Amino acid sequence: MNKFEFIKQYQNLINPKYHGISLRISHLLDNYKQIGGKLKIISINDNKYKINLVKNTDGELIDLNLLSIDGTLQCGVILIHKDNPDIAIIQDIHAYDTCYESTIENTSIGRMIMKIMIKICKIMKIKKIELSDSSHLYCNKYSIDLKILYTMTHGYPWYYQFGFRYENESDHNIVLSNKKILYGKKVKEFNYNVFIDDEYIKIAKKYNDVLISLFIDKLSKEDCLKFQKYYLEIYTNLGLKQITNKSMCLFL
Repeated sequence: MNKFEFIKQYQNLINPKYHGISLRISHLLDNYKQIGGKLKIISINDNKYKINLVKNTDGELIDLNLLSIDGTLQCGVILIHKDNPDIAIIQDIHAYDTCYESTIENTSIGRMIMKIMIKICKIMKIKKIELSDSSHLYCNKYSIDLKILYTMTHGYPWYYQFGFRYENESDHNIVLSNKKILYGKKVKEFNYNVFIDDEYIKIAKKYNDVLISLFIDKLSKEDCLKFQKYYLEIYTNLGLKQITNKSMCLFL
């Protein structure tokens, strides 16, 4: 098994300490030989972004590291096998505000970093991007599964907004089904008991005519520590199905 295949096999091994990258992959990346890197300017939607891109190699495997402008933080990794240059794996996305510079103010740093990573893949003439959806939001020492939260607030997992899809068709159908359950629905169309907590139930009764997606967003932002205790049960109680497979892809 070559190193690229090894990383693909273990890309679903998650360790919260490394914010989604497995210990095995982290060890591999830490031992690559750096062969270059410099500040570059790329354009996205007519806006220009300054990035710090470092190219590493280890025999048959190439990885492109998106670093913070000062080079002290890792913002993302793109892995490419020399013998299969049409496919790339995106790993280890971090939303630091120093990952790029632009005259355009972006309120969603993570979203912009993902767009930058996709743009880099297009420049490299990649035809297919693969990733493992291990996205999380952190609230103190706790984490919230972003694909679960984003499904409740937007109708689909976070990476879907960039054109990614689950490789398994049955998983993609679950996404479509979940979106249909929530689309256009208001709080009053669900049994209040789905919210479990007495305080949440009282609040829900005051927000009868609010879209369920907006109400969930409100709960998550007002007290994330409390929300993380209940959000998985709320997700299930709303009639939404979970997806255990994390493999996603995007064809460019």
